[in-house]
Amino acid sequence: IVYQLAADATVGNTVGARVTANTDLTLTAPDAVSATNFPVQSTNASLTDVADTITVTPTNLAPANIVQGSDYAVEKLSLATGGDQATWTAITVTKTGNLPDGDITTVKIYYDTGNGTYGAEDTLVSPGVTTFSGGSAAITLSAAQTITTSAKVYFIVYTLAAAANPGSTIGAQVTSQANLT
Repeated sequence: IVYQLAADATVGNTVGARVTANTDLTLTAPDAVSATNFPVQSTNASLTDVADTITVTPTNLAPANIVQGSDYAVEKLSLATGGDQATWTAITVTKTGNLPDGDITTVKIYYDTGNGTYGAEDTLVSPGVTTFSGGSAAITLSAAQTITTSAKVYFIVYTLAAAANPGSTIGAQVTSQANLT
């Protein structure tokens, strides 16, 4: 007996097989099935989740000029899985450019509500991380995000200090797959 389980079968459920009696099997006459060894039953197997891969498509949003003391989306991330779903809980953002770490007062992650552009209508999904250390900020999301085959868009948003160094450059990147968990 072979089962083909749905890709969205509930993890943790169990599955097994049982043939209660020889009469549950049908043969063409004059053949018959012996009643010996019935019922026949397998052990139950627990369903486990398959490993899913999140594909990240980044888009640079850093404007040519940024005003001190303001919020700016510096990177747009489109996340999707190749099948089923995955749970995203944290990200490490690497600062690019020559702006000193301390000139960025917060780094936040926002979920796009659907228009593809960062704005006040978007949903904050992380606390503000107030420090960059060695040019990177580890951000644990406030609530786990479920990523599916339909792309979801998120924004990396920096708040610059009121006295941020004029003339400096700034950007963001996620440097490896290990930086998205």
